[in-house]
Amino acid sequence: MITALTAALAAAAAWTAVPGRRDGLTEPTPRRIPARLLEGVAALLAIVVAALVWGPGGAVWAVAAAIVAATVVRVGGEHRRRSLRRTRGRQVAEAARALAGRLSIGDVPAVALASVAREQPVLAAALRAQAVSADVPAALMTAAGVPGQESLAGLARAWRMAQLTGAPLAGATTAVADAMRRRTCLEATLEAELAGPRASGRLMGLLPAAGLLMAHTVGADPADFLLGSWPGRICVLAAVGLSCAGVLWSESIADRVYREVLP
Repeated sequence: MITALTAALAAAAAWTAVPGRRDGLTEPTPRRIPARLLEGVAALLAIVVAALVWGPGGAVWAVAAAIVAATVVRVGGEHRRRSLRRTRGRQVAEAARALAGRLSIGDVPAVALASVAREQPVLAAALRAQAVSADVPAALMTAAGVPGQESLAGLARAWRMAQLTGAPLAGATTAVADAMRRRTCLEATLEAELAGPRASGRLMGLLPAAGLLMAHTVGADPADFLLGSWPGRICVLAAVGLSCAGVLWSESIADRVYREVLP
């Protein structure tokens, strides 16, 4: 029971660092309380509870549990954010293709936008701006600030160019839609290529646990040393910290490659 309570508190501490699940189309809402503050308070509470119930040794295990929980939630949260970015990117590409199609058959931009925005909510902000005679390119540029919708900036520039020069919007929108499609394909390919290195890094983080299982299979019993002595507890804490640091390091390398290829 106490173990479950401590693990739950540690997981709660880590979870506060990850933004809540959002719609693919809504902009993030700011938190009233900084996530880092909530994370620290919850982690401290878990450690204090463990220390009161189990003594100083319990605090060590609570710290180890908090490190593991924070790492798992951090990696899982980043995965969800990347998935959300890809979903938004696909929606933007679909909206651009639909808009280019309407323009190519002769619709004026206002009619094309009104028609496409009914089925493509990523253009809802632009449609609202158009409805009140506001600046459509500015609305598109604002929407491009949402992670995953950066490609809307190209559509905003094409729309602005058509407004300033009177040039047909169909050709520019088609070019932007093609660029969005290529970016979406590149993003999917890059994510698939990085899946292997990410998985390898996560498996490396499980090696200490695998070592304990191997020791148990050959008749060794490290549990007494690891659980019942301070040197053993310190070894466990060091192993957990280094393993989690290795996982986060491998994830950071993959993320850096991702950002360099797709800024």
